[in-house]
Amino acid sequence: METYDPFNTLTLSFVGTRYPKAIVRCRLDMSYDEYEATRAALFPAGGLADAKTQYEVFGDKVLIEWNLVDPKSKKTIPPTKAGVLLAPPPLVRYAIDAWAAAFWNVSAPLDDGSTPG
Repeated sequence: METYDPFNTLTLSFVGTRYPKAIVRCRLDMSYDEYEATRAALFPAGGLADAKTQYEVFGDKVLIEWNLVDPKSKKTIPPTKAGVLLAPPPLVRYAIDAWAAAFWNVSAPLDDGSTPG
């Protein structure tokens, strides 16, 4: 049997927003334990984590890369826990929301050619 790596990534485009040239790539798939730990940190029981915690968890557990540059230093903002705090908050919020929406979405239904088992 041919092996298959089911762990996909998600590339977010910001065309049509005030960040039209931004590109963000995230982990889309992760193990159940990784997902539960990430979900619990982003959305703890009883509500949402504070924004800073959400951003840091996103930068640490989900974010892979992006093309963001600091306007003053002209250096790339690292796609890390610390780097997300240097990016525009609305851009990071959009990325978190888009990732959360895409995580459970399987884009195409199985067709009649699928076989059980």
